[in-house]
Amino acid sequence: MQELPFDPAMRDRLSPAPIRCHHQVNYGGAVKRLNALRAQLATTRFGAAIDEHADAAIPGARWRDPGGIGTWATLLPSDRDVVACCVYGHEVGRATAMRLRTAGIHARFLRGGIDAWRVSGRPLPPKGGTS
Repeated sequence: MQELPFDPAMRDRLSPAPIRCHHQVNYGGAVKRLNALRAQLATTRFGAAIDEHADAAIPGARWRDPGGIGTWATLLPSDRDVVACCVYGHEVGRATAMRLRTAGIHARFLRGGIDAWRVSGRPLPPKGGTS
């Protein structure tokens, strides 16, 4: 976790303790949660139209056919979160997450998809690379 970009003790009329606590809980918690979710990504792509745009894969993610949820949903852990993502984070990822929730999986979708992951500067090796 990154440290605060300033010394909280140098702020006039503000106690440094609440500033440090706020940073640790909000920023630190978000970083920990993102890292935990990253390890559990299940990627989805819809047919050739979207597949041709997906030139990279999120590390740790595995491709699953969204049309075959009935065959692979039972292989997912029911005690951890699973994140469904598609290239742009619209209908396919969202619909897949909804169907997984119906199957009893703690599922979410990655808002913005692989495209948002790329824009955020997170690691994104080419498809076929190490994941």
